Amino acid sequence: MRSDSFFLPYQKKWICDNSRIKLMEKSRQIGMSWTTAYKLVRTHACAVRPRDSWVSSRDELQAKLFIQDCRKFAEILNVACKDVSGSEILSGVDSSSLEFADGSRIWSLSSNPDAQAGKRGDRVLDEFALHPDPQKLYAISMPGITWGGNLEIISTHRGRECFFNKLVEEARYGGNPK
Repeated sequence: MRSDSFFLPYQKKWICDNSRIKLMEKSRQIGMSWTTAYKLVRTHACAVRPRDSWVSSRDELQAKLFIQDCRKFAEILNVACKDVSGSEILSGVDSSSLEFADGSRIWSLSSNPDAQAGKRGDRVLDEFALHPDPQKLYAISMPGITWGGNLEIISTHRGRECFFNKLVEEARYGGNPK
């Protein structure tokens, strides 16, 4: 799957951005969760040093829908990989995780911030501003990337006073390189 012909320009920019911490201020239904699912699967498929990824959305159902999108992209990339190299990238799938041949997984988590504790690897916090306590979710998620991993925060707004907006303003006006 060629991302240069399949995704819109702003989606391609997100896919190609390899920053360790990324923050996306978005509108509703513009395909960013879907785009992030592709990027995550592609990262797992091409990993030199495999690590798990943890996805949290506004609720557990949304996180499982994210895993379904990952499964669709993994099936496409798995077929392509088998055609090119004869090897498989995908090992197993269930409703809450997707396992790759190297043993790494993409996991869906509940929206409870405590579900992030003790886990290391990549993080995707989707619809971040819709979480009941986004500040706690951020505080528990950040240490999980200390020894490697990326943090991607994607959300619409919930008003000027929400924690997500404070992160956006810090990045936009405060010189923070997020």
